[in-house]
Amino acid sequence: MSYAALDAVRVAKAAKSSLTALEQAKEKSETHQRKTIMVERIEALASAAAETTQPGGGVVTLTSEEFWLISRNW
Repeated sequence: MSYAALDAVRVAKAAKSSLTALEQAKEKSETHQRKTIMVERIEALASAAAETTQPGGGVVTLTSEEFWLISRNW
């Protein structure tokens, strides 16, 4: 599995955009619900990382799968 350290502010914005797209979808299957929950978690973590003032703050690490989930709305 590959990982990447990304700008937390950009990840939070992309995740919010993805959540908006997921909310507009008419599909409400279990898979859709799981995607939504995963993107909500990514958004929460990225927002928290963006707000930190500690050294190394402002960065969030995502797996390639997590990045793929939100990259369509990057």
